Amino acid sequence: PALQSRKLLRLITYQSPVNYFLHAGKLKGFEHDLLRRFAENHEMRLDIVIAESHDEMRELLLAGKGDIAAASLPRMSFDDDGRLAFTEAYSHAAPVVIGRSEDSTLLDVQALKGRRVILPAASPYKGLLKKIRASGIDFDLIIADVGESSETILFHIADGMYDLSVIAGHELKAQFKRQVNLRAYFALSEPLAHSWAVREADTQLLSALNNYIAKEFRKSFYNVLYGKYIEKPVSVLGDSQLLAGVDKLSP
Repeated sequence: PALQSRKLLRLITYQSPVNYFLHAGKLKGFEHDLLRRFAENHEMRLDIVIAESHDEMRELLLAGKGDIAAASLPRMSFDDDGRLAFTEAYSHAAPVVIGRSEDSTLLDVQALKGRRVILPAASPYKGLLKKIRASGIDFDLIIADVGESSETILFHIADGMYDLSVIAGHELKAQFKRQVNLRAYFALSEPLAHSWAVREADTQLLSALNNYIAKEFRKSFYNVLYGKYIEKPVSVLGDSQLLAGVDKLSP
């Protein structure tokens, strides 16, 4: 009721070809569109709060600077200290290791030994990779500078600057749409459930979100969005624009 009185729901997310992006003056993305419908159903406007890293997403939510965190988040990606609550699953995807198409095939986690894995700061898979490394598989785990997107990291993998990265399996088609010389090797785990996160005290919001998921999951509106952004994504920029964007980065 407090959110409805304010008529504003603040979504914390980060930019990606799946979650949220701006194109031709319009806000788009699977998470954005799915939660905009929820907000409209409750006579609220959806506002976007951009997080630059996975840790910042949690900090913004706990600080009250947003109302819900949504970015294809596996529940295990946040430390469970009781201050956050999570919705029922609304999607599933396995984390997949990405490398260059011209390199030798990697078959399983043992093949990570001696390699270097670069993750964007917004990646939810840092904890999972740390556990794999702690199991005795020695590889370098690098967290990219804040602001370096997963798209840019994949571009640098393709051109040989970086070695490997990890993205969610449901992002493969969207991320590969404008990239060349990339290859998906293997999944690090079984598909992980994705949930939205709210503050633990926001029990009414959590209940309303769970009711919404139960009503919409795998129904017509959900399936249209899934097809539009995940199954058959449309490239939002031409190759020349991608290259122009990368060209602006420092060496």
